[in-house]
Amino acid sequence: MEYTPVRVLGEFDHQMERYIYPRPNVQDIKSSEVKGMGVTPSRGGMLVVTPFNLKDRKEKILINRGWISKTKVDQRTRSEGQVRIQ
Repeated sequence: MEYTPVRVLGEFDHQMERYIYPRPNVQDIKSSEVKGMGVTPSRGGMLVVTPFNLKDRKEKILINRGWISKTKVDQRTRSEGQVRIQ
């Protein structure tokens, strides 16, 4: 079920996003580096997890929005990713 596409209606609560770190950018990791996961100061980052308020329900789900570098923690540096879906 990991990464199974689904359709939902509602909106992200960007003020409540959380980060899981340290996480490497796995696209930049060579297979020989997997043992140590390749986290270095220049490659370190985190996953962004954002609550999503379901439309017509009082329930929320958590959405793994993907990896960002440490330099992008400030939401103002990634405004294109702060989408409003209704």
